[in-house]
Amino acid sequence: MMTHEDTNSHKWIISNLLDCMGGKAPKTIITDQSAAMKKEIAETLPDTPHRHCIWHILDKLDARIGNKEEAGEDIRRVIYDSKIEAEFESQWDSTISHHSLQDNEWLTSMFEVRNSWVPVYLNEHFWVGMRSTQRSESINSFLDRYVNSKTTLRNFARCFNLAIARLRKRESDEDYECLCGQSRLISKFNPIEQQFSEVYTNNIFIKFQNEIKALIDSRFTYCERLGNTKVYTIDDGDKEFMVHFNCQDHTYTCECHLFETNGLVCRHALLVYKQENVAHVPAKYILDRWSKCFKRNYLNERVVAVSVRERRETHKNLPLLLYPVFQKLLDYAVLDEDTQQSVVDGLNGLLISISKSKDRRTESGQIGSVVTTESGSHTHHDYGNENEDNSIKDLVKRRKRGRNPVNRKKSILEVKHEQAKKKYTKKNKSSDLKSEKS
Repeated sequence: MMTHEDTNSHKWIISNLLDCMGGKAPKTIITDQSAAMKKEIAETLPDTPHRHCIWHILDKLDARIGNKEEAGEDIRRVIYDSKIEAEFESQWDSTISHHSLQDNEWLTSMFEVRNSWVPVYLNEHFWVGMRSTQRSESINSFLDRYVNSKTTLRNFARCFNLAIARLRKRESDEDYECLCGQSRLISKFNPIEQQFSEVYTNNIFIKFQNEIKALIDSRFTYCERLGNTKVYTIDDGDKEFMVHFNCQDHTYTCECHLFETNGLVCRHALLVYKQENVAHVPAKYILDRWSKCFKRNYLNERVVAVSVRERRETHKNLPLLLYPVFQKLLDYAVLDEDTQQSVVDGLNGLLISISKSKDRRTESGQIGSVVTTESGSHTHHDYGNENEDNSIKDLVKRRKRGRNPVNRKKSILEVKHEQAKKKYTKKNKSSDLKSEKS
């Protein structure tokens, strides 16, 4: 939707984003390496961590180093496997020297801005498991099914509402499956897995179970006690991680920073909890955003512009208009039995009231519908009354689109065929007359 990707355009986007969010700045931002965007974010959102898309950077790596396959693999290993900043810097220098890439200007420039894209410098912030902008690009791909460059602004609002409605419908279906279904446990005697199965959504619980499965490759190598804290060293196959465990409140910190970045308890912490016989993980490690009962605060609003001529389309979109209302009622009904009974009684009362109102209008001979106009007002349209002629009439014949088949332009083959047909008919008639005379 942006015509120019300059500083002023980015400033306008960020200011409108803050207005929509009530002045609350985003916790983190992921963008490409746009210099204009980086400058504006630093000025407008100074307290918001900003990282560059690592996928776009590493996608250029092979071309920038002359397609040296071994060097590319070593650099990627340094980027992803480093656990602390000092380790990354030392291994980066040794890898660059080993492959004689000291004079590569692109690698030098990337190392200078390493704190904006290398994972080890960004592990203290919550990124919801994202390192690249591919999630936003997948949303763009989804919206391409509904809009394109030729979509008018009027149709864009309708198509966008349809796309959002389908996304929320799919989300609501998943919420229903989470509330009514039961997750399958892979370790029957693990109370922590049972705890998370009761609160996590299905998709997040599957990711958590992947950490449980990875416990097979993890084992203790060393444990040291420092006051109320135990320091565990855990071998995770090809790497070692240190976990600091507090014996009093059962909190922990791990070098992998999985909880800080993704919001999930890592396999190393699960191994420590198992060793310490902890049956329940502290509530701080269960994020509300991953919970089945998390309530989304976005508004189920639609941009509707309906006129009398569009009455048929209004009836067609009626389910999309009513769905958000019933979705909210369902969210309230699942809270407790009293609220559920209140919702049921209210719907029954509404149904009785509408039924009585319809009967009164039928008796008075006025049966109509209410259509929302562009100004938001409600207009009653009568479909019939006692003074009107309600007799059934023939349908009005309308001329079909396109040129009349009789007057259409014929091809050369058709013209020759008709000429030959007329000549043959005329010849047969003349022969018949001669035979009658004879």
